[in-house]
Order: sequence, then C-alpha cells, then structure tokens
Amino acid sequence: MDLNNYGLNVNTVVTIIAMQEELDLIINSQNYSIDEIFTNLHKNILVSYKKEYKHNDKLINSYIISGSEDKLHKLSKVGCETAALLTYLAIEHYKPNLVLNCGYAGSSGLVHYNLGDLILSKGYGCYYDREMIFQSHKDIAFGKYPVFDCEELNKKLNFHMGIIGTTDSFKSCDKGLSKSLGLSCVEMEFAAISRICYNMNVPVIGLKIISDTHTLEEEDENEKNLENSVDDKRKSEFEFSVKELPSTIYNGYMKLFNLVCFNLVQS
Repeated sequence: MDLNNYGLNVNTVVTIIAMQEELDLIINSQNYSIDEIFTNLHKNILVSYKKEYKHNDKLINSYIISGSEDKLHKLSKVGCETAALLTYLAIEHYKPNLVLNCGYAGSSGLVHYNLGDLILSKGYGCYYDREMIFQSHKDIAFGKYPVFDCEELNKKLNFHMGIIGTTDSFKSCDKGLSKSLGLSCVEMEFAAISRICYNMNVPVIGLKIISDTHTLEEEDENEKNLENSVDDKRKSEFEFSVKELPSTIYNGYMKLFNLVCFNLVQS
C-alpha cells in the first residue's frame, strides 16, 4: 500500500517527547546526533536530535525534540506549556509533514489495560479537568483538536486505540471524570501538541504507553482508610515503568515510524 493511501506523504518528521527517560533508548539505539543549530538557538528551552533515514530511494529527515533541563529545578520539563512551545518552535523551524508524540500515560479505567500496553491516538486530543465559567468558551476548555485518523495504520500495527486526555497534573484520583468523558488514558502533553498542530495544519499522531493502571475512579471505602494508598500505587507503578518499559516504547515507536515513513511493517 502506498503511503498516500494513508493520507500521508512524509519526508520530514518531528517527534515531541517530554522526558529524557522516554527518549534515551531511541536516540542511542538509532544513533541520533544533537542538532546544534536549533538547540543552541533555544538552548534554555529544548534539545533537538536529528537523523537521516533512507530506504530504497526515499529519504526521511527525523527530529526528536525534548525540553531542556529546567534551570531552577534541574528536572526534565513536562506539561502543556512546554509541549505547546516545543511543537510551535519545531514546526516553524523544520516545516514537518508529520508530528509524532510519544510518552507515558495512565489508564483512566475506561478499558482494562496492562502495564506496557500501547495506545494510538483516536479522534482528537482532549484537555480535561479544566473549567470555564463562560458558556461561550466551554468548548475551548476541553479542546478536542482533531488528530490524524489512524484506523488504517492500526490494521498493520495492531495497537490499542483510544482518546488521549491531557491535564497539567499527575493525578491519583479524578473521581471517574476521565472515564466519564470517554478517555482511554491521561497524560500531560498531547492535547497541547494537538492544538498547535491543528492550528498550523500539520497532522499529528500520539503513541502512549500505559505506565500506571490503578483506576482514576474514586477510591473504595477500604482505600479511603489507608492514607496515601492510591498515590503510592500509581507512583510505584510509574517508577517501575520508567525503569522497565523503555524498550517497549522504543519498539512501538519504531514500528509506527517505519510504517508512516516507509510503509514497512515490523513483526
């Protein structure tokens, strides 16, 4: 199948990955190098990695963008603010045909997922747990910015598909809000990336790995009596995932990348 049958004609890809821990294996295994020009231009905001891929007669320029270390707190930058800024700057500079976003996400409880399950974006990038007092602006509070339709792609990938929800908080419980909105998983960047891509007319695909599965619904009575039990469960799962699941992120990302860029299907 020709890539145009997927609605894509790709020669430049930008991938936004928030945390260094999420991208290290990809850039090291694939021998990316730092794009000194773009990185130095925005050295207190981002780090950009580059690689040129070639298969048969097709050439792909690939760039992976991450936030640079926060100067004050000495940690990887995460959240909507950073994601939107990285996406805007990367699109302006590289003029990509496609933006990918890859990273960890927590299960909403809508579907039973296991740690390490891969979720491909469906429908739109959606903010959640935001409020707007003005009725005229209710829609913008949730966003729902359309993303690339991955149904045909996923016939080859066979990942899970679902709506990805975005908030600027890592929550232990949202009392079932994300589940009630039909969100499959929640994280901290994708809706912001989708918003920039939609407004700049660049297709975007999200790929999320389930790093914590404990339900976001309200705790039962037994758990309410155990101080911090829900927080501890989600944190321990996430900490396990950061250590144990980078290879799953890597394999899933490379399957998606090779399919959208070269129409190569990996087993």
